[in-house]
Amino acid sequence: MQLPADLEIQFQKDIEHLEQEKQMPYIPSYERRAHAQGLEEGSIQALRGTIEQTLKRKFANEGPSLMNDVRRLNDAPSLVEFMVSLATTQSFEELKNHLDSLLNRSHQPQ
Repeated sequence: MQLPADLEIQFQKDIEHLEQEKQMPYIPSYERRAHAQGLEEGSIQALRGTIEQTLKRKFANEGPSLMNDVRRLNDAPSLVEFMVSLATTQSFEELKNHLDSLLNRSHQPQ
């Protein structure tokens, strides 16, 4: 939203006054959203890394073949659900079927 020049100047003065009063900088909502998104993306990358290492340890050569599909899971809850399945499933086929199920669910309209 663009303010008229005189209101923009007054707004900036008010913000500076509040910052001095509270001794904390004003963080615009777009910066807060960007920060939250960055944290979420970092969590997703960390989950994928843990999944990849666990697949290698648990299923040796077969495990990493699932990583292309794991990378298609774009939300933390789905990745966590897959990690739980990875921890509790003994069969590679069963794990692959669960991953396919998660991928199908994530691509259905809500």
